[in-house]
Amino acid sequence: MTGHSGIALSSTTVLHISGPGYFPQVESLANFKKKYKKTLSVYRVPNSKVANAAANWASSRYVGKKYSYFITDNIKSVNPTYCSKIVFQAYYYGSGSAPVIKTVPKIALPYGLPGYFSPQYKPKLITRFPESVT
Repeated sequence: MTGHSGIALSSTTVLHISGPGYFPQVESLANFKKKYKKTLSVYRVPNSKVANAAANWASSRYVGKKYSYFITDNIKSVNPTYCSKIVFQAYYYGSGSAPVIKTVPKIALPYGLPGYFSPQYKPKLITRFPESVT
């Protein structure tokens, strides 16, 4: 199972790319939860300044762009892109000089994202949907 990921731009919006034939898009958190409710896990980095900087970077680089969906091993380019690459890049580039990312993979996997972070910035699991899933 490969999974899916997105990055919160605010408390009510998520940036992601759905797959082949789609472009990066901002979607309401409510709609995102409806689409991915069977497998949704919410993670948060412990530093809100880093999280905000990552969200701002992702927004400025991806919102409104017609980048194509394609999984490549060029983790540093913005086009083409895929869901977990957007999240990875947001923290890699958006964190400035903070050592947020410890491991740079060839391909960023959705379920692998927490493992790419340095220990002090490692995202914490906040909740899962449906909430009864453990």
